[in-house]
Parts: sequence; structure tokens; C-alpha cells
Amino acid sequence: MTRASAQRLQRRQQRRQVDPESILAAQIDKMRKRESGANPDKLARQMVKRAWSEALRRAHGCLGISVGELFTLEILPDGAELATIDCSKPPFTVRVSAGLPPFIYRISRLLAARSSPFTSDAVPRKDDDSWPPFEESVERLHRAFFWYSATGHSTIHQDYQIDGNQAVVGGWLATEAEIFLMCHEIAHGLIARLPVEAPDLLANLEAGLEDMSEAWREEFVADRLALFLAIGQVNGSRDGHRLAMAYAGWEFALLLHREWERYEEVARSEQYFFETHPPAGDRIENLRGSFQRCLPTEDAAHLLSAAESISTLFRNLVDTMFSPEFQAALVERDEARARRLKELAIDCNKGPVPDYSRYVPEAIIILQQAESWTLLDLVLELTAPLRGEKPLDVTNFGVAKLVWRACEDLPDPLYLAVKKVTAMPDLVDRRARYTSMKR
Repeated sequence: MTRASAQRLQRRQQRRQVDPESILAAQIDKMRKRESGANPDKLARQMVKRAWSEALRRAHGCLGISVGELFTLEILPDGAELATIDCSKPPFTVRVSAGLPPFIYRISRLLAARSSPFTSDAVPRKDDDSWPPFEESVERLHRAFFWYSATGHSTIHQDYQIDGNQAVVGGWLATEAEIFLMCHEIAHGLIARLPVEAPDLLANLEAGLEDMSEAWREEFVADRLALFLAIGQVNGSRDGHRLAMAYAGWEFALLLHREWERYEEVARSEQYFFETHPPAGDRIENLRGSFQRCLPTEDAAHLLSAAESISTLFRNLVDTMFSPEFQAALVERDEARARRLKELAIDCNKGPVPDYSRYVPEAIIILQQAESWTLLDLVLELTAPLRGEKPLDVTNFGVAKLVWRACEDLPDPLYLAVKKVTAMPDLVDRRARYTSMKR
């Protein structure tokens, strides 16, 4: 092993003097800004590991002891349940989807595009003239929810810019949300030990929850304990601005869960059942009440200001997303895209050979803008001959090849999402490429 240079030792010492939360946020933001040619699965797994390490660090600061040996982290592929824990035997296994960081960040980035970091004595604010149109934000939010619901992949078309300050807000919200979810799973593992090792603490955490089911009570207790774990060192110095933004991220994790429940009810046309987990809205109320009880009365309004601002913005976006007017408009937009995709394919197939150079670039743009199953259903219809679902003829074979080629050229990870839905043969084995990149 080579010795570290004097300059490297100096940089390490400087990093130790910087707030670890700032280091984590900066590192994750750096990963998110890397070129799209990098392996997205590898980057997502790195983000999960960093959030997990930070959650364990804060738990150590809160409890005064290391809890890392009580848990093992298992990172599941994108599309799995976002975060769960198996408490059947120690060490408890915390399972986190690699899709967790990308999905959370896609939503936090949308919110950040309509806000800005706030000064030490103000709530998030921004000149309305520099915000993206409200309708565009709603479309992007719906697209994020649709893709994750339809394919299980954290995919969204995000060809829009945000400034550096907004990137800080989006990254901060996402990072704190990820850490809170990790702390929540850690809390479940600790709760399994509290009846024997700390019954008084468990009794305090369960205060006011006596009249609900055991499953719901454990979820509320896990949220309360996760709050203290996420705060970290109990007697450490407190930066009000930093704590306000951190809490906004913790509450954002539950806000996203709440609106996801609502989306699933609408998308599946069936009621969301709350057998093991209470409604996310109730969990937010429980979390905010617990946070307020930890605060001096005079500080509560300021420390909740960021969370209230984010909550109001998110609810306004989602309410618009579920409005009949928006739902009707998105169907019309996707029907227009579907017509254009088909008309363009027919037009580009009129020559002796399909005109890929003209079709593929525009088709890629159209496919990335899908907001519903309307466009994907058309892709399934046009590529049916390639799957043997329709007899081949000169016309439909050329059109199918054009659409197939456009899908093959989609950027990652949208490529994998579309391939999962269409079940078309691979022109390029990207999965093999990913495997080689992991080595």
C-alpha cells in the first residue's frame, strides 16, 4: 500500500472539518451530474450505499452506540419495493431498491424547479417570471408517476434546466428523504429489541397510539424513532436553516408516499388498502407533531416553514394532475403523439428502404414524452409483427423496423422500460454492457 501524499492528507483533514451532510449532498449531486453514458444502475447503487452510511452515522450520533452490526443492506434491482426490512432474525436485512434515489430525485427536482434555497430568515422563494410554466411542471410530475407505475423503472423525460441553487434544493430534499427512509427501516429493527432492552423508551414512543392496530402502531413508532435518528447527535449544535431543510426532506419522503397512494388509486381504479401501513397523510401528521414537541415554541414556525412550502407546492401540482381537465388533456396529447409517430413511420417507409435517419431522431423525442398507455399501446401495435403476433407484409414490416430502431436508440434507463413493456428482441445487448461495466 502506498503512503498518502501530504496534499492528500491535507485534503482529508479539510473534509473532516466540513459538515458530513454537505459532503454527502455534494458527492451525490456530482454523481447525478455525470454523463448519461455511465452505468445508471451502478450510480443508483452508490447513492443507496452513501445514504445508508449516513443513516448509520446519524443513528450512532443519536444513540451513542454503533448499530451497523445489527443490520445488513441488500440493494435490489430497480422496480422492486422501494424499502423494506426483514426482522425475522439478526442481523436484520434492510432491502432497498436501486430505483429509490432516482425516483425521489426526479420528483424533488421538479419541486426545486419552482422554488429556491431560502435565506436564514425566509421561506423558499423565487421570482415567478423565472419559473417554468405550471402546466409543464404538472406534465413532468405525471410523467414521472406514470413511468414508475407502468414499468417499475425510475424513468422520466427531463430535458429542462435548473439553476445551481435549485439543484441544491432538489438534491438536499432527495438526500434527506432517502436518509429518513433508511432511518425508518433501522427503527423497525431497533423496535424489535426495545421491549427487552429499553421498555421505557418504547412506552414513550407509543404514547397516544394505544387504540390502533399493532401494525399501524409500529409504523407510527418507527416514524417517531426515525425522526430522532435522522436528527442525529442529540446535544450537537443546531443550525436552524439546515434543520428546517432537513425536516422538509424527511416529510417529503412521506408526502411522496401519500401522493403515490393517491395516484395508484386513480391509475388502477381501485381503493388503496391500508392493512399494514396507515395512510401517509396520517403519518405526516404524526411526524410533524413529534417534531414540534421537540422544538421550543418560538422556533416551530420557522423550522416548519420549508416543509409547509414544499407540501403546499406538491399538493397544488398533484391536485392539478388529478383534475378532469388535465386528465382529458393528457389523453389528447398522447393521441396526437401516437398519430404523429405512426404517420411519420408510414411516410419514412415509402422509399425502397426505411428512412431511419429521418424517423429515429423525431420518434425518440415523441416516445420520451409519453404520459399514458396510449403511446405505448401504439408501439405494441406497430411492433406486433416482430413478435409474431401479426402476419408480416411489406408495409407493416418496414414500419415495425422503424419503430423498433427508434426504441433501441432511446437513452437509458428509458430504453429498458420500453423494452420491458414491448418485449421486442434486442438490437444491442445493453444488459451485457451493464454487466461488463460492473466488473
